[in-house]
Amino acid sequence: MTTESSASRASRVDGAGRRAWLLATLAGLAPRFDGAIGDDTPLADGGLGLDSLAVIDLLVAIEEQLGVTIAETDITLEHFETAARLLRLIEARLG
Repeated sequence: MTTESSASRASRVDGAGRRAWLLATLAGLAPRFDGAIGDDTPLADGGLGLDSLAVIDLLVAIEEQLGVTIAETDITLEHFETAARLLRLIEARLG
């Protein structure tokens, strides 16, 4: 049996697939959010309301499912304000 790495799986998924995965993952992390989650939905205040523990869960999911490690220095509002900004960071890390 061959074991496929998450990075290998991620490289086969196109940008639309990664976007769909990210939005579904965010929905799972914000069960109390009562609206549609889109590219411009804020991840914290005024939106999904993700707290620090949810962000850690998100980082683990990104690493496990997409093979992307996000450095502590990248956990900034610039990258984590909205789903679109986070997706741009993920895409940049995937090259």
